[in-house]
Amino acid sequence: ADPSAPIKDEMGARVAAVVKELAPKIEKAGATVTQPASWPEVTGVPAWLETIWWNLLGNALDHGGPGAQVRIDWSLEAGEYRFTVADRGSGIPTAMTPMLFQPFDQLHARRTSGLGLSLVQRLAVLQRGRCGYERLPDESSVFYFTLPVQPANF
Repeated sequence: ADPSAPIKDEMGARVAAVVKELAPKIEKAGATVTQPASWPEVTGVPAWLETIWWNLLGNALDHGGPGAQVRIDWSLEAGEYRFTVADRGSGIPTAMTPMLFQPFDQLHARRTSGLGLSLVQRLAVLQRGRCGYERLPDESSVFYFTLPVQPANF
């Protein structure tokens, strides 16, 4: 079987695998990760979905501050599933938001998003979705990605 072929998959299984893999990092950060009781079945590439979650959750743990409170969630909006990772860290300076999903060289930069977010964007687009960042009025940072409810042929 082709490992990059999209299949029907339980998103909850992808999230559980990533949370388990990141458990030592979650514990070390003194973080809490909350999630809904159930997740939808989606069509996607399991390894790609885990990579997206690993990058977004890992970033929230890295930048959510001591004792980070990370909330992962999903909603159904306009024919697509929207998956979110929110934290109350220091946020992204407004001037940097246009560059968040662009890969750039970390050689001379002190703090960069590196390749993780550009990889998230690429993997979301390859599955006919999209991704983005929002700063909410309560100062939460929210990274999200979407997948179509009725995916077109890949």
